[in-house]
Amino acid sequence: MKINNADFIQLVIDMVKNKLPDVHIIIKDDFTIKMQRSDYWIDLFLGNLYQNYMYCPSYFKKEYLKRALQPFIEDLLRGRSINADDIIANKKNIYPLLVNKNDVEEDFASSPLTSELHLVYVFDQGVRFFFINNKILSHLKIDFTSLKNLAAKNFHRDFDKPLMLIDKKRNILGYNYLDSYDSTRVLLLIKKFGGIEEFLGSDILIMIPTRDLLLLFSYQDIPSLNRIQMLGRSEYINNSYPISTTIYKLQAGNIIKFQDK
Repeated sequence: MKINNADFIQLVIDMVKNKLPDVHIIIKDDFTIKMQRSDYWIDLFLGNLYQNYMYCPSYFKKEYLKRALQPFIEDLLRGRSINADDIIANKKNIYPLLVNKNDVEEDFASSPLTSELHLVYVFDQGVRFFFINNKILSHLKIDFTSLKNLAAKNFHRDFDKPLMLIDKKRNILGYNYLDSYDSTRVLLLIKKFGGIEEFLGSDILIMIPTRDLLLLFSYQDIPSLNRIQMLGRSEYINNSYPISTTIYKLQAGNIIKFQDK
């Protein structure tokens, strides 16, 4: 159901005040609210929250918004944002996150999966991420290899979920759990299916249009490939967190750019 900006703002305010009755909230002009408790305040732009809320299926909308607001509520409760000590105390919440290389800032701890797709490393507070940069990495007192191994271990522990049937008509499998790690689940495919192409077909193709959608399918013919690519491009254009319109091929435990036959 469509909800306008004003009603969404009121929904957010009601949800925050239900947890923190003493918080003072001011509605600003640019779809932003200012939340203040004692001397600590947060300016929260609601644009991305609104887009993601509208994108969520109806059954998940309330839960999504609850999760999205919880880190800010926790900041208001303790009177500060998180710091390196908080991350050190909660290393179990460090994960890899797949993004487009253009979204990788210069000081981010990151590693390339392909020339276009890179893994960054985040401290996850539910729906809010803190990106691990070189300064935070030095505070953690671990090297980059240890960070990669820790993040991978945490990821496989917490986010290893089964493939979903995305489109029965087109025989598309994939991931669409809407937990921000659907794109990163390409790591699951590489681990589970790399090197066994003879059982799944010679051309196992992957498209990762957004952070919240990964498509897995087999090459049949150019028309079917074009239809799937159009589907992926539509998701890429209309999502808040686009990643790629490239079609990749799963091969020998790696993903490489697919070339049409």
